[in-house]
Amino acid sequence: PLIGGENVFTFGAIGHLTCLDRRSGRLKWKVDVRAEHNAAMPIWGYGSSPVLVGDLVVVQAGIRPGGTIAAFDRKTGQLRWKVLDDRPGYSTPVLRTVEGVRQLIVWTADAAWGLAPDTGAVIWKFPFRTSNYDVAIISPVLEAGRLFVSGYWDGAATAKVEKSGAKPSWTAKVPANLMSTPLWRAGHLYTLDRRQGVLCVRWDDGEVLWSDEHRITARDRNPHAYFVWAGEKAVFLNAEGELGLAEFSPEGMRDLGRARVIGPTWAPPGFAGQDVFARDDREIVAVRILQ
Repeated sequence: PLIGGENVFTFGAIGHLTCLDRRSGRLKWKVDVRAEHNAAMPIWGYGSSPVLVGDLVVVQAGIRPGGTIAAFDRKTGQLRWKVLDDRPGYSTPVLRTVEGVRQLIVWTADAAWGLAPDTGAVIWKFPFRTSNYDVAIISPVLEAGRLFVSGYWDGAATAKVEKSGAKPSWTAKVPANLMSTPLWRAGHLYTLDRRQGVLCVRWDDGEVLWSDEHRITARDRNPHAYFVWAGEKAVFLNAEGELGLAEFSPEGMRDLGRARVIGPTWAPPGFAGQDVFARDDREIVAVRILQ
């Protein structure tokens, strides 16, 4: 869910975009993008979160024709703009400023795009097609002028992004990401690879500096964990339901401890200050991280 002022916006697995009153939960408006806008959802349903852009709520909607990405009025739910004819994926867009130009960075199942946030006008395109099941899942990472996207079967690709274009940089078979958006800091990417566990990747050229040897996630066909920076440390929730703290640096990883807080889960946790909210198929828990 996305909190914006006095509202909470949600985009459900079958395409219901809703606006709820933050205090009472009262429904203010609802849009069924499939029924009302002829949208085609990804194979496993919608998985991206809505993004607030001024007076607009932007989602990866899959509207046909010409509406893979769509923006709705945050007060009324009316469609304000739509753009692209790509296959929709599961990736949540991000807002970034590039050389003074505000851009909405989106990754569909066919390409990464830089869009004008207010109108949806295309600024640049960087082709990176996912080969199976539309699994464009991680949010695009744009740091220090470089864009990073990665798919489970397709490895990784980067591009140098300017205010009006994107030029291919390095590509690699490793890392290959599934659902976990990488963390970036000081010229290094910390990312969960499908085969090698958590990796440290040098941002300039893609060289892998170390692997955690599957200490954070179990060796599995679909290893999974969510990560977020908490000051100088990283908080993670892995698929086994373990909540933990770690230190990442170019020299290596230090595990600072963990505790099982919930059952096996792929559900994204929520982070608010020092509190972490996690859920599995049976319950929701709130846990406070003490430092």
